[in-house]
Amino acid sequence: MKKFAFIAAAAIALFGAWSCDPNENENENEGTADGITLSGEATLSVPSEDVEIQTILFKSTVDWKANADVDWVTISPTSGKAGDASVKVTVDDNPEGDARTAKVTIEAGKESAVVSIVQDGAFIPYFDVDPSDIQFSGFDEGEPYVVEKESGEYIIPVSTNLEWDIYLAIWDDSIGDVVETMDNGWLSIEKRNNGIKVTVTENTTYDSRVEYIYAGCHVGDNYDDYGGFGACILFVQGGLAAPTTPTLVWRKNYSELDEAIESTVCTRLAYSEGEIMLSDGAKVYGLDPASGDLWDIFDVAAASFDSDDAGNLVIMPDVPAEYDDDGKVIGPTAMQILVTPSIYDEPVAIHTMDYTEQAWGTIGNFRARGDVLGGKGTIMASVGSSRFYYGWAFNEGEYVPNDKLEPIRSSLNATGDGNTPDQIAVISVSPEVLTEGIIYRGYVLGQTATGDDKVYNQSTFLRVDPTVAHWSGPEWRFITDAGNGGNECQNNIDILDFDGKRLMAFTQGAHFNWGPYNAKIYVFDITNLSDVKAVSVIEQEEWIENLTPAGLYIRGADILLRDGGDHVELYAVHANFRTVAKYVFSIE
Repeated sequence: MKKFAFIAAAAIALFGAWSCDPNENENENEGTADGITLSGEATLSVPSEDVEIQTILFKSTVDWKANADVDWVTISPTSGKAGDASVKVTVDDNPEGDARTAKVTIEAGKESAVVSIVQDGAFIPYFDVDPSDIQFSGFDEGEPYVVEKESGEYIIPVSTNLEWDIYLAIWDDSIGDVVETMDNGWLSIEKRNNGIKVTVTENTTYDSRVEYIYAGCHVGDNYDDYGGFGACILFVQGGLAAPTTPTLVWRKNYSELDEAIESTVCTRLAYSEGEIMLSDGAKVYGLDPASGDLWDIFDVAAASFDSDDAGNLVIMPDVPAEYDDDGKVIGPTAMQILVTPSIYDEPVAIHTMDYTEQAWGTIGNFRARGDVLGGKGTIMASVGSSRFYYGWAFNEGEYVPNDKLEPIRSSLNATGDGNTPDQIAVISVSPEVLTEGIIYRGYVLGQTATGDDKVYNQSTFLRVDPTVAHWSGPEWRFITDAGNGGNECQNNIDILDFDGKRLMAFTQGAHFNWGPYNAKIYVFDITNLSDVKAVSVIEQEEWIENLTPAGLYIRGADILLRDGGDHVELYAVHANFRTVAKYVFSIE
């Protein structure tokens, strides 16, 4: 009885087993446990870009599904049946410089397998130079690498993942072209693993010495992509500290520069593009400020020629007078002011003046201050054998008519007539507006210092408001009688704002000379025009040899003051003596 019951129960159990859904135990794979087996490596390493589609091969005992943990990895398919299987993996380009990692996880029931995707960082070229702001971005940008005047060796650190080389680009007169070198005479360079080794000799001059060190970079032949990386390092070595007394740096005779330089009354000085410009009215000669050597010759006829404080060149063509048969002046009637950022650019006219029956003849001494093209600037000139002077104000190259000077006779007797010197010196005190007054130096008939009955011909005065006509009684303020002597002297004057002070310097040439000739150079501190102080007097024998005796016809002269950084540069030229010189001095 018991035996039958056991057999019956077993039969019922067996029948029940055969009567179940045939798919009910399909995931058991005939009793095999959940499992997944990778056929390849558990880590896939791929490049930063243009990654080929990767394949993960595996075998699963049960149905499976897969996913990636980042959005820059895409997989397909994302699920499948048991058995041999594969997943395609697509990896986006890595734009960053750092490597990155992703995970692809495949789950089979309760089991899982992980494949890591390790992608390289992108190649991001860099070239870092210390200081970093000397990176190449143009010659006028970035900070210079500055060292003292003493000789020494310096390492400019360089960090890069590019191949690179260095050189100096200097002009070779013997071949008339730029050459690459590693040594320019006072500076040599050498490539080191940690940067650029620079060796300099001692600088025994008052001028800073400047050189550009070029570092070019490339990766193999792929110059189009990486050739633009590098540095243009402005290397500056300081010079001697300038003394407080003007000291001669160099003196050149015309014959040392170019025998073709003409000795004319139109001799003028200006500054542009790192060169001192000397004009003889027929050509402009570019001189090296450090040595005085001739650099360039320009075919620019500039009888009247100057530069403003920003280095813009101002050119006024020579305008000769025209006469009728009776000797009456009939023209010309117009004058143009031409300005150019440098001698290498084409001058453009920024103002044309009609001066019919007002002034005539050669345009004389004139001076520009401020920034005529890029900001505010003023220009003054004496015209018509100095019977008149004119002034113009400009704002970014545009003429400002409400700040103009009407033509005013330079002589100051009752009728406005009188002796008419060949040249006068006149310059705006302010670099921005004419109405702040002008410094006037020339033939001033009958003018005396305040409270003094002495007549100061050839003296220096401040005309407080130059727009007041002479017949209206303008205010004149006496400054100095230094430089008196001779007659009809051609005076040349310049003003420089330097280190919070305002300096004035002048010298003399002459149309002709009836008295003791004076070719001294005078320097004054005019910061306070009510308390003008003499800075220095440079004797004529210091910069001119073989002085011409009084009474002979002599030629023009000019003065140029420049900011030398920590000192003042003074350039002087005298055409009759065919001499141009440079002085330096500091201000206490």
